[in-house]
Amino acid sequence: GIVGFYKDFVEALYENLGGQASVTAIGHISHGQKDYEHGRLFSLHEQIEHKIDFLEQELLHTEQSIIVVGHSIGAYIGLEICKRFQKKVKIFLGLYPFLTLNKNAMKQSAIGYVAR
Repeated sequence: GIVGFYKDFVEALYENLGGQASVTAIGHISHGQKDYEHGRLFSLHEQIEHKIDFLEQELLHTEQSIIVVGHSIGAYIGLEICKRFQKKVKIFLGLYPFLTLNKNAMKQSAIGYVAR
């Protein structure tokens, strides 16, 4: 999503890990303060490929495993990352996955009804 939203979390995570791990937040294309894409909209597939491309570049010359954390739609994107980097992803944590449905949850049922 918007990396600035997670800035404090990412910094705290890095500090709590004693600076022994690299912690990187990857934002969505065109979700930043500057409009480098001139208002262009990107599909979910393009957002996924953006993260895959970044990770391919970062992981190209390393044997290091990774831990993927995704929030909301990022949890779905994280699943796609896991599929592409099966040998590299050690742990995946999906927080409040956007594309899951709990049919017993009143709020989700109401959103589903309105969406239909």
